[in-house]
Amino acid sequence: MSDKMKELREKSRKRKKLLAQTLGIEVDELKHALGTAEESVGNKSRNDDDDEATSSKKLPSENVFYRDSSQFLKGTQSSNPHNDYCQHFVDTGQRPQNFIRDVG
Repeated sequence: MSDKMKELREKSRKRKKLLAQTLGIEVDELKHALGTAEESVGNKSRNDDDDEATSSKKLPSENVFYRDSSQFLKGTQSSNPHNDYCQHFVDTGQRPQNFIRDVG
């Protein structure tokens, strides 16, 4: 079991080294670069105070993150992003099959 743990730790170390090399930083700085560094409680409470002060000064140029596709589907007949068929037809209340004439 300890051999397996040693092997896993060695793989993890190699992975971290390669990632740090790719990002052009030291292995020790990897946590900070990825944003996973754990802060002490004292620093965190001080940062919360700073966040409250800056939240009132938010700039309108902040990036907007879209959680769903409803913003991009305005003006379409269907709010289903995978339903391309209904987006090309006027919604008359009829089923789409009524507009399709298969003359094959």
